[in-house]
Amino acid sequence: MQKTAVLFSACILFACAAPNPYRPLDNGLGYTEVNIARNRYEVMFHGSPDQDELTAKNYAILRAAEIAKHENFPYFRINKDKTREKESRETVRESETRSDPYAPYPRRYWGKRTQSRTVTYTEKRPVVKLTVTLDSAACEDCLSADAKIAEAEAAGILRH
Repeated sequence: MQKTAVLFSACILFACAAPNPYRPLDNGLGYTEVNIARNRYEVMFHGSPDQDELTAKNYAILRAAEIAKHENFPYFRINKDKTREKESRETVRESETRSDPYAPYPRRYWGKRTQSRTVTYTEKRPVVKLTVTLDSAACEDCLSADAKIAEAEAAGILRH
């Protein structure tokens, strides 16, 4: 009995855990990249509403490090970075029927009153865009691909 309860609570815990936002773009969350020249890439990361800009930028830098390593470049340099907020709005019309025994209607309508309202939900999400150059030699403003990947593994973002 106790074993079942532990197993059940573990299943609930894993089911409720938020998925790792570091992934290829899916449903408006994740990273994309475009090769714009021989050793230059444009990397974008679309964050979640509960992420700050710095976290989204770190995910974009991590993706740049993975690209550099995959392309056999030990270093990369950020040429340009731009962060903006993507705002999405959803307008919903809600209606609710409630009973109201004191409504001034004839007896046959007692107990039914409908109220409606329009609600707008606004959601802001960080979007980071980096232009990076992959380098084979260290430079003053270069970042190490291996060091950034090791940081992400230590933080539990990457699991290899």
